[in-house]
Amino acid sequence: NAFRLESDLAWNDFVLSAAKDLSSGQLPKLARLHPFEPFIAGNLITALEISGKPDSAIAVAANWLNANPKGFTPAHIDKNILFYKTGSLKTASEIINLGSDSFKIWVQDKLYKYPAPIDSLRDALGAVISQRAVAFNAPDPILAQLILDYGDLSAREKIYQPALEYYSLAVIYDPELKQKAEQRKAVINELETSVTDTFKWASIFFAIPLLAFVVVIIGWIRNRGKG
Repeated sequence: NAFRLESDLAWNDFVLSAAKDLSSGQLPKLARLHPFEPFIAGNLITALEISGKPDSAIAVAANWLNANPKGFTPAHIDKNILFYKTGSLKTASEIINLGSDSFKIWVQDKLYKYPAPIDSLRDALGAVISQRAVAFNAPDPILAQLILDYGDLSAREKIYQPALEYYSLAVIYDPELKQKAEQRKAVINELETSVTDTFKWASIFFAIPLLAFVVVIIGWIRNRGKG
């Protein structure tokens, strides 16, 4: 697995270099040598994006996806990011396209279908966020939207506390998402309160027959003692 370490080192060298020149770097070479590795492809695609070569980046993403058609990968997200930056997608929310704008309805919709299998979607999104967080400083609306989407996935899976943290982080990268983040936090607090209240009423509901059973048993023991 040494080539993965090589790719990470090459990516870090590119990010830290002032020239942002790929002609003498290792990233294109590694991508040619390991055409089936999604993270190596992702490093090259994002490096081309940063270098101001979106058409080349889109071509690399398209070629990689044609050669690796199975599953949902970071390259799918990278390609959509480039489509958004070049105007093919109108809003950053279309990059993942969860359709979560009506958040209160969306987060409770039992018939909702994810745009890709949830595990693959979560893993790919997490990988892209981690990669871009190294190269793009706040503010960055694209990274902000990806983090917001990750929070939405967490909220749908009822992983509420981390979701709240993701929403706060998204606002750091794009303050314009503050209203959306606050609305989502309010819905989650409402859902958590509802679950707590339901649990309390369920406890009372089951406690009443249990208490009655205990009273019957105590009465039976007393009567037996008298007998």
